[in-house]
Amino acid sequence: MELSTARAQAVLKLFPAINLFTLFDTVLLLVYFWTDVEQSLLLGWALWSLVHCVFWWGYAARTLDRVSAATPRTLIVHALSEGLLFAVLMVLVFPLILPEKAVVLGAFATGMMAAGALSKMTLPAASLTFVGILTGGTSLSLTLSPLPQVWVPIVLLTTFGVALSVLALAMSRNFDGRVLAEREVERQKTMVSLLLQDFEESASEGLWEADPQGRLTYVSPRLTELLGVELQGRQEWVPFLRSGKAFRHQVVAAEVGGQRRWWSLTGKPLTDESGTVTGWRGVGSDITGARELELEAIRLSRFDNLTGLLNRHAFRQLLDTFFEAGSPTDRTLVLIDLVGFRGINESRGHQFGDELLQAVARRLQAEVEDSWTLARLDGDEFALQWETHGLPTQTQATLKALLLALIQPYTIGKDRFEVAFRLGTARAPVDATSAELWLRCANLALRSSKGDGRTSLVSFTPDAVGRRPERADGGVSAVDRPQARAGRRL
Repeated sequence: MELSTARAQAVLKLFPAINLFTLFDTVLLLVYFWTDVEQSLLLGWALWSLVHCVFWWGYAARTLDRVSAATPRTLIVHALSEGLLFAVLMVLVFPLILPEKAVVLGAFATGMMAAGALSKMTLPAASLTFVGILTGGTSLSLTLSPLPQVWVPIVLLTTFGVALSVLALAMSRNFDGRVLAEREVERQKTMVSLLLQDFEESASEGLWEADPQGRLTYVSPRLTELLGVELQGRQEWVPFLRSGKAFRHQVVAAEVGGQRRWWSLTGKPLTDESGTVTGWRGVGSDITGARELELEAIRLSRFDNLTGLLNRHAFRQLLDTFFEAGSPTDRTLVLIDLVGFRGINESRGHQFGDELLQAVARRLQAEVEDSWTLARLDGDEFALQWETHGLPTQTQATLKALLLALIQPYTIGKDRFEVAFRLGTARAPVDATSAELWLRCANLALRSSKGDGRTSLVSFTPDAVGRRPERADGGVSAVDRPQARAGRRL
């Protein structure tokens, strides 16, 4: 809005009230001075006042919403017309009335000067024109009246007129400053709105607001579009608002369209002068892609890519947790090694070797219980651990059953293939009091069984490691079974 337009509109908005008071004063003065002044003159002046009010009232109604560059000049003409209207009244009445009634007319004159000056203060030229004409007309009427020492009221009236003019100029400057400040605020709002619109259209983020209880009161269209669901009024998205502190990049998971999505939310509290939280405001972005990559990286860091089992690092961390709180419950650790796998890999190719490892992993998963932990440590070496229940003889029977299941033929492509296995076992806390020592004991048991390429099972004991392996079944030594040889094709 232009400054001149705002000035003119401020004056025009007051026209209905000013004209209404003018008509009221006209009737009051007509009645009050009816017997003191020539009635035809009073009626003529009253008719002039009526025409003046009706004309300018209509002008204000037509012009208020269509202010032009000529409007301020027209309002100066209005001030001139209104000033002449009351100045003529002063000249007509003052010389003819009694002194006691002059006080009423003087009060009316000063009141109209103040009202006119302040109602037109946004247009200093119009305000000064009105005050100047009315002051001059009233001063002239005083000089024509029979009142004594008229110079005193003339000086007082002139001083009052000057004070009103100075006040009108000061208030005009204040009005201009307020209009300019409001226009700057509007400009900044428009700029911020455009920036936010551009931000939302081009960025992968959206805006949100919440009340002090964490209920979302506003969710930008962009964020709603990103989320694919309507969030306004929902509360479960921002549970961390209860802290009352600003937060950054809080990750929230949600089901959107039957799919798991992740969002990163950043926000800060809105507070009043007393520091009380009145709401929250922030931005949210869809980080599903990055989160999936992060989870995939975590998975790759913990799981073997070929078999999907835990890898060595994750398995070792799990073993460490068993000893962190003190002595673990009785547990058994088994290291499983494919006999002659390197030769199989070299003679039949890496793809065949990978398929064989995957088949062994599936066989192990089918044989073990859900509470057991299975891992691939390296190459052709697997590991298994579980909490032992029952006597050691029962554990030994479980291991022999597992071994017998492992040495059953494997179907790789069109071939049925037989593999020999070596198993080394150790118990905790009987054999070891740390994860590292536990693995070392099981590895010593495994190493002690190597040598003849046949299936074997060795349990760690300080004096048993290095002796002939135990028999893998209930009476038939594994080394005596022909299908137990490594890499034999059926």
